[in-house]
Amino acid sequence: MSQRISYSFPWPRYPAIRIAFLFGTGSLLARFTELSIQFWGITLLFVLSAWVLSEIRFRSSLQLVVHLLSLLACLLSILLFGALRMSYLEMNRNELIQTAEKLHPFFWEELQVTGVIQSRHISSAGRPVSDIRTDTLFINEMPWPITISVRLYGDTTTEPFTKLLPGSRITGILRLFDLAPPSNPHEFDYRGFLIRKGIPLHGEWQELRHIEPPVQHWNWHTLRNRFHHRIEQLFPDDTSHLAKALLAGYKEEIEEEERLRFQRAGLAHIMAVSGLHVGFLAAPFWLIIPWIWGSRTGRISGLLMITLLLLLYAGVTGFSASVCRASLMAGMLTAGKLFHKAHNSLNILGASALILLILDPNQLFDPGFQLSYSAVGIILLALPTIKEWIPTAWRGTFSEKILLLIAISAIVQAGLFPVLAIWFQEFSIAGPLANLLAIPALTIFVPFSLLLVTLSPLFPAAALSLNTVNIKLLQWIRFIAGEIGSLEGSWLETGPADGWILPIWILGLGLFATGRIPSLRWKYLSLLLILLNLYQGSMLLNKQRPSSLTLTLLDVGQGDAIHLRTPGGRDYLIDTGRWAPAGDSGTDVVIPYLKRMGIEKLDGVVVTHPHADHLGGLPALITSVDIDTIYTNGVAHTSGLYHEFQKRSVESEVPERHLRSGDSIQADPSIRLFVLGPEESGHRSNLNNQSVVLLLVYNHTRFLLAGDAERSQEGELADRYGDLLQADLLKVSHHGSRSSSHPRFLNYVSPSIAAASLSFWNRFGHPHPETVNRLQKQECELFFTSLDGALIFRSDGTIIRPLDWREKKVETIY
Repeated sequence: MSQRISYSFPWPRYPAIRIAFLFGTGSLLARFTELSIQFWGITLLFVLSAWVLSEIRFRSSLQLVVHLLSLLACLLSILLFGALRMSYLEMNRNELIQTAEKLHPFFWEELQVTGVIQSRHISSAGRPVSDIRTDTLFINEMPWPITISVRLYGDTTTEPFTKLLPGSRITGILRLFDLAPPSNPHEFDYRGFLIRKGIPLHGEWQELRHIEPPVQHWNWHTLRNRFHHRIEQLFPDDTSHLAKALLAGYKEEIEEEERLRFQRAGLAHIMAVSGLHVGFLAAPFWLIIPWIWGSRTGRISGLLMITLLLLLYAGVTGFSASVCRASLMAGMLTAGKLFHKAHNSLNILGASALILLILDPNQLFDPGFQLSYSAVGIILLALPTIKEWIPTAWRGTFSEKILLLIAISAIVQAGLFPVLAIWFQEFSIAGPLANLLAIPALTIFVPFSLLLVTLSPLFPAAALSLNTVNIKLLQWIRFIAGEIGSLEGSWLETGPADGWILPIWILGLGLFATGRIPSLRWKYLSLLLILLNLYQGSMLLNKQRPSSLTLTLLDVGQGDAIHLRTPGGRDYLIDTGRWAPAGDSGTDVVIPYLKRMGIEKLDGVVVTHPHADHLGGLPALITSVDIDTIYTNGVAHTSGLYHEFQKRSVESEVPERHLRSGDSIQADPSIRLFVLGPEESGHRSNLNNQSVVLLLVYNHTRFLLAGDAERSQEGELADRYGDLLQADLLKVSHHGSRSSSHPRFLNYVSPSIAAASLSFWNRFGHPHPETVNRLQKQECELFFTSLDGALIFRSDGTIIRPLDWREKKVETIY
């Protein structure tokens, strides 16, 4: 009788994958549990002791139970080591923050500093940025020895700031600013980004008093600067920044518009130096392997040569996660080839991940690390299945190579969907086509350019002449990214990533990768179907939950922008933030927030009055987001901003409705949104007193949104509505100015919560102390965007609760 042979996944072949997974899991535990380093250290010592005792016991008794205990202790030790390593880094980070806090009393003061420039670049806004490692700060002319890294911004118009070089010793005057956390949900955490880089402070240069040129000794900064300088000599100004991105992964000089085009074309990965670039470096070396592996000396020399080459290139590119991963894998593959050792690509991938995570477990949270390892893992898992699909007649032909390139590009693009959705909320559909057109050019461009950059000091004229080919190739790559990335339909916005997407994606990838193994294929399919059913069940449960209303006061500085999410899932904005010559709240805050929230359409935008701190973001919103209706007070304004809003609303065919006291907005069947102001006979000489004032009623909870109403309009509201003004939450009028929130009006409103939107530093002195005192007399909770960032309030129809969005994911709030 024949026996059925079942497939068993060969875990023993992948020890590095297992160890890296356990180490990473331990790192995540330490990051999210925030247990002390002492706890992890003591626990690790206890488990290690148990492991050693179990091994000793097993050798004498050979009992299976003892062996299993020993194995469990071994696995736990790896996990705990990951937790210990992460907690150690977290402890160092906290110490760094504590050191920076010692300087808080001196923020905004001019301080003299001496130190050494660590790095410099030009920001996306065109400002020179330098990171300095201080050794002395002078406070009240008294020297204070302190070693700390500071990021400093210079003046774009002053040459010394643009000529600072890494290694230069500087004496100058700086002014430190508070490195604040994100002030709005989903905002980029610049503070966390700098702290992870070991930079807990930032500020501005005020004056450079003395610059000592860098000592001419070799270091990574010097090597990187020379490499960039040679690229600048070979390529014209309009392409050198892109050449630096493609050859060295240096993207700081890439403009946001061009970066978006590459991302939407599915070509962003070519600016993250990775396996493709490292492969170009290693390929020539692999051709000479048969000539040197005959002797031990040749093998060792060859390994040292490839290691040095890869190390130098990793240093030139700033040791990014992708190039470190590719270099480690190339080095290990070369070592296996030279010393005739069997190797497995998945195991090597796990080994490289383990090395990088031991060096810095925080790379788990880096998008570059996630994208690099996900892409390579997908290729290694899916490639065997893809090859099986290729017709036999095509194998070994040029058609097979083209088909593989298209298939791999499509599979990788689809496989990276959850990572792209989490980090960028965008997904390129045209990626396979763009890669088919751009990768062949890049295959020639990268090795040829690297060769010319290396030889240019010896043969400058010849290098410039030959580089004409590279310039044409670079222009072709840019053309492909620009044309495809700007096509409508070449990419789509994904909205915020759902928590279910990652496990569903992993099981889907597993199902694809095990297509050749029936016993595993059915297991993955079963698990995937179970998970999809659970996901559907959770969606049904969410629909059964009591609906809630959410009001978010976005932090737009000295202005107003309020997002209303109704119980029925409709989205409204009340005001759109401010406008300034340097930018507007629509582009900088509101549109990114809506995008991260997955909001593609606004059911209505209410502009309480046409001042620039309320209307400022609307022109940008009209051209970026679908808007059903714009509601205004009907009062025209003479400003260019108002005329621009009118022009764009007409061009986009967005209807405008004028609101007056007694009107209402049919926002949602479950709520009532009454218009209390302005009166028909209002004070037209003061636009603040022509504000649209809204009373939002949801079951037993009431919100009063008072715009910029001052004493005159507040008096009219009190006279006309009296006790009907009562509200649980008051959006404080006119940013807490002295001319608003007067006692008679407040007595009728009698709020339990008062929230004001304003800037921490503003020339108006808001909030005025008298206004704050009047609000405090109401014995209500006070909230200010200037202190707390965005303010989120949720009502279940019975009570209004403030939510701390920094502690809780906003996706779970709505």
